[in-house]
Amino acid sequence: MTQIPKIELKITASQLTDVCNALDFIKPILTFEDRNKVRKLKNYYSLLDVVRLKLAKKLLSHANKTKPFKLSLQYYEANCIHETLKVTGCNHEGQKMFNQLDQKLA
Repeated sequence: MTQIPKIELKITASQLTDVCNALDFIKPILTFEDRNKVRKLKNYYSLLDVVRLKLAKKLLSHANKTKPFKLSLQYYEANCIHETLKVTGCNHEGQKMFNQLDQKLA
């Protein structure tokens, strides 16, 4: 079985702040009749919660730093961030991180 490599990003605290702000949205109430769709969305939202917590911890540890630092993500974490940012969008600094994810996930 082939192991999927981690996604390594070189980012700044301001990029991470913009991405964290873009990922911080109120989740809608799931009222779909289709149980498979509800299950997929619950799975996605629970993964997003884990990813947001990881990014928040990283942001707290690098909040006052101006130099770029390395952010290591599992493929599924990077994909979750990427797919969410496609929908929510982000500011200029966050777009730089999105572009890195776009290249690494291709």
